[in-house]
Amino acid sequence: MWFWNIKNFKFLKDWDVSKCKNFSYLFEDCSFSEIDFLSNWNVSNSTHLNSMFYGCSNLVNIKGIKNWYVENVTNFECMFENCRQLEDVNDLQNWNMNKAKNIREMFANCNKLINMNSLYKWKLNEGVDKTDIIYNCNNLLNIPSIFEKTNSSSCEIL
Repeated sequence: MWFWNIKNFKFLKDWDVSKCKNFSYLFEDCSFSEIDFLSNWNVSNSTHLNSMFYGCSNLVNIKGIKNWYVENVTNFECMFENCRQLEDVNDLQNWNMNKAKNIREMFANCNKLINMNSLYKWKLNEGVDKTDIIYNCNNLLNIPSIFEKTNSSSCEIL
């Protein structure tokens, strides 16, 4: 929890993070509702985004990261878990997920999540751990077929 209890994140807008590989838990439990201030971040060398926004319970708008180059990221586990106000993640539709190995619980407990139908564009390799990726996301209207076999008896597939 690097930025625990900070209210204004605008100072991060122009940070040069281009050499960073691991962003795990960076914004855990943060209180912001949008992440537009991260739109200029170069995460192309990153391999770990796991739990980056874990528990950001007020997060509603993620379009600030829609153009992130995530081609080298292997671990997305719990990236948005417990983002309870998040309703739509279609802004991530153009992410290159070819090297992803772990997307386990990426959207788990996003209770208000209703729309992720554009994520069908993700090309996931066989063997990617997607266990419980949509656990407790009972309001989803459309679930891309790439998430249907989540190895969870708890997920409700609509």
